[in-house]
Amino acid sequence: MPIQDRQKWFYIAGCDTFVNVEHVLKRLDPFDATQPLLIGGHSGQERCLNAITRKFHPVTFPSGGAGFFFSAKLLELMQPHLSNYVENVWPKGSESSDVALTCLAWTLGVNVTEVAGFWAFSPITTLHQDGQKVFHADSEPNTYHYVSPEEMYYIDEFYAYQHVDRLANDGNWLELTAFIRQFIASHYHLLRLKNKECKLPTVQ
Repeated sequence: MPIQDRQKWFYIAGCDTFVNVEHVLKRLDPFDATQPLLIGGHSGQERCLNAITRKFHPVTFPSGGAGFFFSAKLLELMQPHLSNYVENVWPKGSESSDVALTCLAWTLGVNVTEVAGFWAFSPITTLHQDGQKVFHADSEPNTYHYVSPEEMYYIDEFYAYQHVDRLANDGNWLELTAFIRQFIASHYHLLRLKNKECKLPTVQ
């Protein structure tokens, strides 16, 4: 299949990661998925381990909790080496999958492209740890990590209102109408699903 017909980006994140899709798409827009790119943030420093050569190499890796993106081209380059790297090169017992995948990309000549907005903790923890100045410096965060399902509802509700306000303030009525229609459609789709899950009382 031609690369232009494939998915452009592939995302890895934790199951307790909140993702703001609108913000993420805006962040990715300047990048070319036909180039080998590893994109993430809230990065740390670690060592690339090699169980065969016993050599180490320092590397900057994106936070796995906040999530990171492979371009279609990078995944194409990594795919032939992935099984061998995980099973033979990367030491057994290491659970640092974000570091391991970054190291595999590094062996192919690709370093992480660091982008703002990938938060490795929940909003309240980020605010307490980094302070208001850092927290509010990025008005369009991509992700938060360590977020409970209930917290995800509140965060998503906040950004839904913010998105509607922005579209209205910009006079972007076509996109606002499309968003409202999509929301209504998903609302009634969910109601139909829930109706199948539980039996409603008979109306007398």
